Amino acid sequence: MKKVISCMICALLLVGCMAGCGSTGGKSGSGNGIKIMMSLSQGDDFRNTIVEQAKKTAQEKGATLDVYDEDGSLESQVEHIKQAAKEKYDVILCGPVNADTALELESLADGIPVIFYNSCPDASYLETGKYMYVVPMKM
Repeated sequence: MKKVISCMICALLLVGCMAGCGSTGGKSGSGNGIKIMMSLSQGDDFRNTIVEQAKKTAQEKGATLDVYDEDGSLESQVEHIKQAAKEKYDVILCGPVNADTALELESLADGIPVIFYNSCPDASYLETGKYMYVVPMKM
């Protein structure tokens, strides 16, 4: 059951990435040339399953997916988000170390769409079409 839910989350994340990037960056819906940065708050079996499915889907779609495990460090997450902005990633998938830092992370992303997962920021932090939180579906 856990694996099914995580696969569904990954599919939703990547569909959101492909749709968001295709509409704002002029890239095709196939994922070709799309650079995705994935930031994990901390790796564990569940999150590793998400990462593996995300890698598989990105490869199938022709997108590049770079994964960073923040190991619970907000400082590492901040540095990786800054790096993603500097390297002009198309989208950031972010499992925030602390959901209360969403505004800071959005600001550091410098206009790159951010899809939060696993820890929901306050809804007032989410701007339609730019920042979102993916909710797992119940089976």
